This record gives sequence, structure tokens and C-alpha cells, in this order.
Amino acid sequence: MFLGLACESAFRGTPPPRAHLDALWEKHMLAGSFVVLTVDGSKTTGSEKHPDSLVDPKSEVPIYPSGMSHPISILSEGEGLFGTGGWILAGGLLRRISDGPVTIEIYGKRVIRRFPHFPFPPHSSGPEETGYEFFLLHRKSGSLGRVIRKWVFLPEETVIDKDDQSDVRCIFQYDSVNKTAAITLRGLKRPFEDRVDLLAILGSSKPGENDWGQGE
Repeated sequence: MFLGLACESAFRGTPPPRAHLDALWEKHMLAGSFVVLTVDGSKTTGSEKHPDSLVDPKSEVPIYPSGMSHPISILSEGEGLFGTGGWILAGGLLRRISDGPVTIEIYGKRVIRRFPHFPFPPHSSGPEETGYEFFLLHRKSGSLGRVIRKWVFLPEETVIDKDDQSDVRCIFQYDSVNKTAAITLRGLKRPFEDRVDLLAILGSSKPGENDWGQGE
């Protein structure tokens, strides 16, 4: 057993490739499809989700696919002596706001590095670290989405609670008059806010009062 534990600890500094998993996750994001998948080498299994078209994502929900109405989740394990290490890319659509024929969307993704570990007690997740990525998209009806802005936060930038977990949440606002998107994140060590001018992409509206669509 001690030999097994020593072998597992040696894997902690050598994460397996992740680029193909990110590409698959973002492919579904751009297509506007929602899935829960397991990737094992060249084999991908799982299911596609079909949220009710009248149901919009809940505001400021935790980024856990089990509690999300529009999830994208990809699990890839098999690393290490016991096959318990790997990656989990978990998240999905957090909020969307319509502006004529276009929707402005915000997606969130938890990037979970699960380290190889001895599987005891059974079904325990073992040691992990979690980073976050957020994507601002716009999408015309019937078309693939287009990424306007991407934000990446490493595990060391997040607040860790007493259970050794992080919980970064997003507040999203959109001003349909001035074509400005605003994102605020909670759960990071430092406050984070950003505004994105979408006027060049979406064009102007008639002058008037600010019309904020809010995702808090």
C-alpha cells in the first residue's frame, strides 16, 4: 500500500492533457447544446440535455451541473495507479438576455484538477483544486455563438472555505440601450468587475433610458 501511495503522489505534478476536453466543452457552448459526458480515451459516452425552451437559467446559481438547468459537464479520469485522477470541466449557461434577434449569454466553467489518490473510502473524490473560466457570448437566432470575452481564474485566486471548497458566482447585467455588458464575480480573493462595450458588434439603439437586464 505504501508503494501505491508513493506512486500516486508522484503524479501530482504531471497533469494529463486537457486541450481536447476544453475544445469539446467549448464546442457545445458555441452550439448551444447541453450535455453530461464521460471521456475515456477515444470513447465518449453520456447524454444530451434538452431544457424547456421557456426555462431560463437561474440567476447566480452555483456552478454545479447537478443544479443547473443548462449544464455542460465533461469528466475524464483514468490517471494514476488506481485510475482516480483526471479532469472535470463542469458548468454551463449561467444567464442569457435577449436583445432583438440576438442573445447575450454568459457561461461559467469549473476546471477541476482531480489528483490521483488511493480510493478509500470508496467513492471519495480525493484531493482536488478548482479554477474558473467565464465566457461572454453573443448569438444570433439559429447560429453558432461567438465568444466576445473570456476570463480565467486560477485555483489560487479563489476563496477556499472550511471544507476546502471554492464557490465563485457571477452577477451579469446588460444595458440594451448602450450595448454594454457588466460582470461581477463573488468568491475570489480580490473583487472583480468588468464592463464590455458591445456597440461595435451589435449596433446602436434609439436614445432613451438605460434598460438593464440583470442576472443576479
